[in-house]
Amino acid sequence: MQQKTFYKLLLDVNLNPSKVKQSLLDKRLTRIEKTIIESYLLIRNNQNNEALNILKGLPPSEFAFVEAQKNLLIGISLNNQSMFTEAEIAIWKSIPTLKTLESQYFLFAAYFNLCFIYFNNRHLSKMNNIIQAMEGIKQESDIQETRLLRCKFIYYSEINETIQAKALLKQIETRKSTMPESDAISHLLLEFSFFVKMEDFVMCEHLLLEMKNFRKYNLTENYNFLKKMLHHLTAGGPIYAYQSDFQYTPILHHQIKVIQSLEEKNLDLAKSHWDALASSNANIYQEHFHYAGGKCLFSLCLAKHTQSIAVPKNLEIKGGVPKVDALISLLTEAGAPLPGPMIYEILWGETPVEKQDMNKLKRLIYRAKNEKQIEIKFHKGTYAIGVDKKSNRKAS
Repeated sequence: MQQKTFYKLLLDVNLNPSKVKQSLLDKRLTRIEKTIIESYLLIRNNQNNEALNILKGLPPSEFAFVEAQKNLLIGISLNNQSMFTEAEIAIWKSIPTLKTLESQYFLFAAYFNLCFIYFNNRHLSKMNNIIQAMEGIKQESDIQETRLLRCKFIYYSEINETIQAKALLKQIETRKSTMPESDAISHLLLEFSFFVKMEDFVMCEHLLLEMKNFRKYNLTENYNFLKKMLHHLTAGGPIYAYQSDFQYTPILHHQIKVIQSLEEKNLDLAKSHWDALASSNANIYQEHFHYAGGKCLFSLCLAKHTQSIAVPKNLEIKGGVPKVDALISLLTEAGAPLPGPMIYEILWGETPVEKQDMNKLKRLIYRAKNEKQIEIKFHKGTYAIGVDKKSNRKAS
């Protein structure tokens, strides 16, 4: 390999991050090679977008290994930002060169990140294939052995082989003290997800406390997301989020806003955030708030709220019934507040698309109030029958 110095320094940086500054002083490195080392540090500090912008701005290198490293890091930074399709493409670009040059450590790193991409996309057969490929690579460090165990753990967890997953978890537990901080935090997130699937929320609370032991971890986006969602699920705590809270992981912001909007019966806002999620992965975020991903805090909270907004099967409007009468019958039989879009869909037999559709419903409600002297209350996007106006006047 022509870039032996770069390869050795890059390996040192991966196995011992404290050597980054020393490596950057080496005059044998080119500007592009130094930028790649700096990008490793940015990614380790969760500054994935900064790393991505820098790497994409680099000119092509005449050295195949340098180009492979650039593609690998672009893929890792995209994966960390939940841009899984683009991440997969970038990482696969790096693999032929890494194989040709027998760069075993970085080939393993490429497979390791692909494993997580397939985990996030629920491509379990591909995930299994990647794990087999990782097993065929000679491990050059304890970190690699631990990472292989972690990949197996999440795979068995996803295919609901709980006994094997727990056995692997015990093996990983003995290695926690030697894990790099980024690996330890990543593993805690996976362990947390495993116990969510088991609905062992006491253990989840314990893991949240363990996460806080890591430097500045209590300020990171994943931690804040997990804490809010768990409290909402188990104790009905208020759930809210600001876009600025999730600058690096917008997918978490959209997930929280979906749950918050559904709780408030604001289906329009919930759908806008759902559509944003679907734009990144339509296979998982399907129509009508159907989530095809694995069991997680988001799916549990989603199930809790979508049950309350599902169209009741017994609410059918017979043909020929005047719309005003149909509206009153619908609200009376529902026995609970109904979201405006749901009412529109039942009455007119189609999904409201434009603002004028909902204005049509508002005009109908206005007619019902005046013609039938019925009080129809509006609260957070929902409508419900209130107190009869005539009864009110007689009582007064």
